[in-house]
Amino acid sequence: MSRLRSLLLVALASSLDLASAFAPSALGTAARRSDATVMGDADARSVEIEESITSGTSAEASLEPSAWRSLALGMALGVFAAFCVARPAMALPNLAKGEEIFLGNCAACHAAGRNAVQPDKTLQKAALEQYGMYDVDRIKYQVTNGKNAMPAFGERVSSQDIDDVSNYIMVMAEKGWTSSS
Repeated sequence: MSRLRSLLLVALASSLDLASAFAPSALGTAARRSDATVMGDADARSVEIEESITSGTSAEASLEPSAWRSLALGMALGVFAAFCVARPAMALPNLAKGEEIFLGNCAACHAAGRNAVQPDKTLQKAALEQYGMYDVDRIKYQVTNGKNAMPAFGERVSSQDIDDVSNYIMVMAEKGWTSSS
């Protein structure tokens, strides 16, 4: 998730850089806005034309980049909001619920982090690391889909409960299965 947010922030920054390459300078824009407020639209348009003549650009060309900047900014903020702000936050793992799920579904074979079926493949940190399982996502995958003698729990237990029990296993492996959560 954080990788997606990083990519979106890079895209946002890139689109703003692209838009600013086409946009008139902030000083010129601010001056035109204050002139328009004081003089009225017709006089402000004259000032813009005069500025464009002295800078060597057409008045129409100097107005278009501002519109592009606004459009790019709006699109970038819209994409950012759609993917980062509007998405519901993932619930934090509930370790107490994870312990409850573990005791009700896993402890028959994995009491105190052991493995009653394959004694060398315990839930101890060293064994999880040795077998490439010291990762919450890998534990979630195995709990969901099962493997070898371990049954799949994906259809019996909710994905939030699987997330909770997987995080509980990681915390307990880190503690050496010596105490409760």
